[in-house]
Amino acid sequence: MSSLTQEEAERYDRQIRLWGLTAQKRMGSSEVLLICLKGSNAEVCKNLVLAGVGTISIYDPEPVQWSDLGSQFFITEQDIGKNRAEASRQNISALNPSVKINILTEDPLLLPDHAFRFSVVCLTSSDPSYMLKIDDVCRRNHIPLYINSIFGQYTSIFTDLNGHAFTEEHDNDNPPENATESRPKTIPRTLNGPSLQELLNMPWSEKTHRRVKKLFFAIQVLFHYKLSRSKDELADYTSRYLKEKGIGSSDFLPAALVEEIDRLDGIELNPLCAIVGGILAQEILKVVRGNDSPFQNFFLFDAFGGSSGIVESFLCSVGD
Repeated sequence: MSSLTQEEAERYDRQIRLWGLTAQKRMGSSEVLLICLKGSNAEVCKNLVLAGVGTISIYDPEPVQWSDLGSQFFITEQDIGKNRAEASRQNISALNPSVKINILTEDPLLLPDHAFRFSVVCLTSSDPSYMLKIDDVCRRNHIPLYINSIFGQYTSIFTDLNGHAFTEEHDNDNPPENATESRPKTIPRTLNGPSLQELLNMPWSEKTHRRVKKLFFAIQVLFHYKLSRSKDELADYTSRYLKEKGIGSSDFLPAALVEEIDRLDGIELNPLCAIVGGILAQEILKVVRGNDSPFQNFFLFDAFGGSSGIVESFLCSVGD
């Protein structure tokens, strides 16, 4: 987007005042891919469209089901059985006609690398096999990735922003002597972090045990259980996996927590979708604008846990 029309300038006036014209133009020339348009990604989609992201591409091969109506606000009862992405298109476009809505009918994994050219990819999934494949493609093409997994009251967001460059503004402590005002100093930064596979294989040190929420380990165990295609009961697999990690105490991670997450897998609650979708959209916009520091690389939230979400940064660094 080389310039804004008068209508766009008026529509995005408050945003331009907040993060500047250059950042708004970056957003207008960007394309975000959303994979799976259930409740949380519907919230992400709404926020990105209202913010003025240039193109939203959506891939969702699933039909609308009755269970979608509790959290996906772009669809109605009349859409039951229709493709979820196509059924949502009209109501999405109505939010902001300036944004192009592109519905993909083919799995993005089938695209050649030269065609896999998105600014950011946001996937809602709890299938670790598909998550690993998407992460591999995004990492190979240097595309920032967000993966959101919801388990009823629990949610996790994994980010792979390896190589993402952005700028930070800091107070200029040494302005020129003839300066009439002190302007912020802009510092370039680059994020470095692990792939999802590297994170799944990360050693569980004693320090990590004490510091990190049990929810993180429970999700890790569940993902490994799915990847292993084990025929064991989940509780038995959990016990054996903890021993392999060098954890002898069964009190460290109750099997009941892993089983609860497994039981709630894929269930999206409307209030949680609103919270998580808002956080995801905010972080995606930071990456697209390139003028703010996004979190990396794991966000955990328990709606009934009595505390706000927690960001855990594993194997990450920020370079100049």
